[in-house]
Amino acid sequence: MDPYKFLNISPNPDGSLTRHTKFPTSPPSTDQPNNNSTVMSSDYPLNPSKNTWFRLYKPTNTPTNTKLPIIIYFHGGGFVLFSAASQLFHASCTELASQLQALILSVEYRLAPEHRLPCAYDDAMDAILWVRGQALNGGNNWFDNSVDFSRCFLMGSSSGGNIVYNAGLISLKKGLIGGGGGGDDEKHVKIVGLIMTQPFFGGVERTDSDLRYANDRLLPLPARDLLWELALPIGSDRDHEFCNPLRSGGRGGIERLPRCFINGYGRDPLIDKQREFAKMLKRSGVCVVERFVDDGFHACEFFDPAKAKALVMAIKEFICGGGGGEPSQKTTTTTNNDSTKGDKVDRNIDPFEHLKITLNPDGSLNRAQFPLVPPNCTDSEPITTTEPVLTKDITFNDETKSWLRLYYPINPNNIEKKQDEDEEEEDKNKEGDNEDKNKEKEKESNKKLPIILYFHAGGMILYHTNTIFNNEPCTRFASELPAIVVSVEYRLAPEHRLPSAYQDAIDALLWLKSQALSPNPDPWLANHADFSRCYLMGCSSGANIAFRTALTLPTIDIEPVKVVGLIMNQPLFGGVERTRSERRLETDMAMPMCVFDLMWKLALPEGSSRDHEYSNFLVKGEYGGNIGKLPRTLVRGFEGDPLLDRQMEFVRLLMRHRVRVTAHFGEFGFHNIDFVDAKRHLTMIKYMREFIID
Repeated sequence: MDPYKFLNISPNPDGSLTRHTKFPTSPPSTDQPNNNSTVMSSDYPLNPSKNTWFRLYKPTNTPTNTKLPIIIYFHGGGFVLFSAASQLFHASCTELASQLQALILSVEYRLAPEHRLPCAYDDAMDAILWVRGQALNGGNNWFDNSVDFSRCFLMGSSSGGNIVYNAGLISLKKGLIGGGGGGDDEKHVKIVGLIMTQPFFGGVERTDSDLRYANDRLLPLPARDLLWELALPIGSDRDHEFCNPLRSGGRGGIERLPRCFINGYGRDPLIDKQREFAKMLKRSGVCVVERFVDDGFHACEFFDPAKAKALVMAIKEFICGGGGGEPSQKTTTTTNNDSTKGDKVDRNIDPFEHLKITLNPDGSLNRAQFPLVPPNCTDSEPITTTEPVLTKDITFNDETKSWLRLYYPINPNNIEKKQDEDEEEEDKNKEGDNEDKNKEKEKESNKKLPIILYFHAGGMILYHTNTIFNNEPCTRFASELPAIVVSVEYRLAPEHRLPSAYQDAIDALLWLKSQALSPNPDPWLANHADFSRCYLMGCSSGANIAFRTALTLPTIDIEPVKVVGLIMNQPLFGGVERTRSERRLETDMAMPMCVFDLMWKLALPEGSSRDHEYSNFLVKGEYGGNIGKLPRTLVRGFEGDPLLDRQMEFVRLLMRHRVRVTAHFGEFGFHNIDFVDAKRHLTMIKYMREFIID
């Protein structure tokens, strides 16, 4: 990837940057005469020669005779982007001032590469010394008797967290931190805490999280490297002390730093470096309060109100404990491997309400009605639609009333062009007559489209193949792969418990076989489908159905149909014992675990637990011996899905049985995010296209 393009910046000949993205900004409340906010804000110059300034935030609902702590705040942006006026940080500082009941001073420091480090640190010190000047001489009416100069905290997010650490070290030498140089300064302003949320550190040697999240959507590895290249002194590498605080084991006097609060999230590429940093501080004797939460990505509190609220609560607790003296314990650790009080949603989740279903006395369900999409043509009428993909419905089992929807792309995207390109490439690489003949035969076969036998999501209990959010992806699969898609309307539980859906899947395969052998097959299949290239595919519960169907292949005769691949998007599996990701995301907003439990309860044979073979792939059942006979398999999962650990264990199981597996994990997302995020859906199509072409 091009990190300049990712960051939407371009370098200029003089070493400066053109920042193409104009991030929204917010004015201070003093520029909004009708503002009724509980927080006042106003801008003030800091150092006119450097064109730096700061924005003050002061709560208006402070109880009488209350003295406010001071928080000097530094925004994030990799030292290269954003401003103290950026809407993102203005909203955050406003909330901090209100919830923490603190005076916030947000610094507009100079950005790199126009002003490389240590310029931002120098600007931070200007802000700290400006506050000291208010303590000594006054002058700003917001710093009146309601401010407590003996309780000053430095706070920053990401690169701002890095500034906090380095400014803290410099403050030691200036006697602004207890145990420093002494003198009168200490009586007037005292920095008693450093608050670093997801501090931005690095190093030449990659950590595990660096590599694991190299393609992180918010902070990919090339972008991180470029930010450091632009910010560090020219000629420095990422082991410079500004970037890697571990390289020298910390600088002199580090043991005299005040209490430190370090916040990090498990899916942040920087998490390993943050943990190492916390350990280094503790080894040096610094009092450290850690808050490492497994669930979350870099800067997630700016996008997730629940995360923001939990973080503010933790910071408030830290500030309340950081007033006068040192805490009795040298190190206080509040590490949380599952979730924190604030992150864990304290609510009683009704899985029936979550799924919009009610259970009838006869064991059936009342389900919410979702929009259905009719087919755009039938065999009995001429084709009049102008849509790029034709659809029609066909019943394949009269007894069970099971049916399917057929999707045929009229003009598959670039297929003819691609075939021409393939022919040209073949002409260039001819190595003999026999090879030419084989290529001609393969070329002739590839003029027909692969078949995707598709099973929709819904936990075995919800939705239909013609539900709008199942119809749309199948239409795209047909058009953009391109392929003939056969989407199966299988019977739903609890009216038809498993293995009913599995039997419907097998019936659909046998119907394909009958079409391949029939003297009067469906014309779309006869003219355009390659029965020797059939793929079983499903999403969530549909992926479970695809897997169980693939297990039965050695026991049924489907010739001349050949299943050559299995495509599983976020497969639904379960088990009685919770995995780590299930515990961590137990109250996930999209799909909490109690909802998955209810789905299995309604879908499995009566009296079965989640350790039934239909749910738990580790339980060897009737077809367990066929795992090693599975075709090539594609598996996709997301970091924010409670089922992630099971999906990864499933991949390991396939690999142990020497199944050829292509797995895509590490992307942030939640269960069934494809339905609401078009980019994720297009990425899945890209993975599928690569898998099918392979």
